[in-house]
Amino acid sequence: LMTKELINSIKNDEIDILINSLEKLIIVDKEKKNKWLRLELFNLYEKKGIDYLAWGYLEEAIAIDEIFYESILARAYRLNLIANCNEIIQHIISLPQTYIDSDILNFLGNAYLNCDDSENALKIFNGSIKKTETEEAYYFLGYINHYNLNDFDKGLFYYDKSISLNNKFIDPQLDKAWLLYDINQNESSEILFKKIITEFEEVNPYNQIILFYIKIKQYAEALNYIEESKIKFGSNYMNEGFELVCLQKKGNNDYVNKYSIYKNNYTTDELLWFKDMLSEI
Repeated sequence: LMTKELINSIKNDEIDILINSLEKLIIVDKEKKNKWLRLELFNLYEKKGIDYLAWGYLEEAIAIDEIFYESILARAYRLNLIANCNEIIQHIISLPQTYIDSDILNFLGNAYLNCDDSENALKIFNGSIKKTETEEAYYFLGYINHYNLNDFDKGLFYYDKSISLNNKFIDPQLDKAWLLYDINQNESSEILFKKIITEFEEVNPYNQIILFYIKIKQYAEALNYIEESKIKFGSNYMNEGFELVCLQKKGNNDYVNKYSIYKNNYTTDELLWFKDMLSEI
């Protein structure tokens, strides 16, 4: 009751005051029975970016009650979706149905997808839209049909459903442009990429349209967008990597010296991206 009263009475911007008050209650809780107190401290310390204290309180909360579902869900949401996909799946499927909504199902479906289980991911996202239609679920249904099942008609249908729900969600728009490229509708793909560029001031759409032009061997267009990208966002391993490809494809020997500089300027992971990109084109 004291914990609840404190949380209700202290404003969100007074985090330090609330933390100090709750830490005093931790001292009172000598038998370590108050799991909710520890969950609140986890949330507050996470807001402050003090992860080691946050996670310590979260683990204490779960130790008090192994089926403390709020803490189990909080832990799942903070795990890495790629590296910890199996652990996330186990956490989420342990929750009772009363906790499951479309957002949690989308999170679970994403975890299945990252664990290369597209069959279960498809089931989960279909279950999600039965609860609530969301742009995220429709996008991933489009993604799975597009990339995993090569069902381009369904992929296009679901991308369009996602975009209709939220035209500010960039992912289905970019992947729709690539789907159009995959079915040899290059003109439609180009138009959509250009539309995305004008509507989103982000570096990723530039990288995508540059890669598109490289794939269709329009290197002059690619170089134009590389220059725009550098002006807007500065030089980086991706636009400079794309530039090397374009120079080499156009027979410009400057790429030899530029590549020597490129290898010295970027990390092993960034150079690995460059090699993967070369294999893709």
